[in-house]
Amino acid sequence: MTLTSFLLTVTTASIAHSSLFMGLAVFMPIFTLLSQTGMGMLLSRIMAGRETEWSRAMTDVCRIVPSPDAFKKLEYYSSGAGASGSIAPSYWITSMGFLFGFFISNGVDTLNAPVVAGADPVGHEKRYTQALHILVSTSILFALIVGARFYFMGDCEGRATLGRVVGGAFGVLSMAIGAGFYYASKSCGARSSDLFGVLSQMLPTSATSASPVVCTAE
Repeated sequence: MTLTSFLLTVTTASIAHSSLFMGLAVFMPIFTLLSQTGMGMLLSRIMAGRETEWSRAMTDVCRIVPSPDAFKKLEYYSSGAGASGSIAPSYWITSMGFLFGFFISNGVDTLNAPVVAGADPVGHEKRYTQALHILVSTSILFALIVGARFYFMGDCEGRATLGRVVGGAFGVLSMAIGAGFYYASKSCGARSSDLFGVLSQMLPTSATSASPVVCTAE
């Protein structure tokens, strides 16, 4: 998704995709690293010797990008694999939270967008229906993806309940950050910040009415 956003940013100068790319490629990795560092310092002090309770699995399947040293010998996922762990939250949960926070905010904003003066009422109804469909389907997809991640690969987010709670909390925070990025991009223009292109389809009546053609003799 990051590479797709980068491509569309370069080729279309899309404000929405440029915001999405900057968030996924730059802001979220920095945010995740700082979160892991802070949580590691805090939990290692108050829960010393109980790393399993707040760490997550380190197998290559859990990583978005495996370690270069492990490319030739990838470790397959297995619950509780490895004696040591990495600090929650994972890059996966923060990236997904940011991405769908952006998507859902876009859908809510499109759904609640005011009617343009002189706009076709049929077009307004279509916009409402499209926005509602996008919002519902995106929310269901997000729930399915996160649910599958925690059900089948829960140790990637936390080897015990505390680790998963920490990861989930930072996932929710990442959704708020994604929403913030959307509304920041919206300040540059609502139509151009709409990732789904619904608002750009809504034109005032004057833009769609037939223009008279007059022929004059030279």
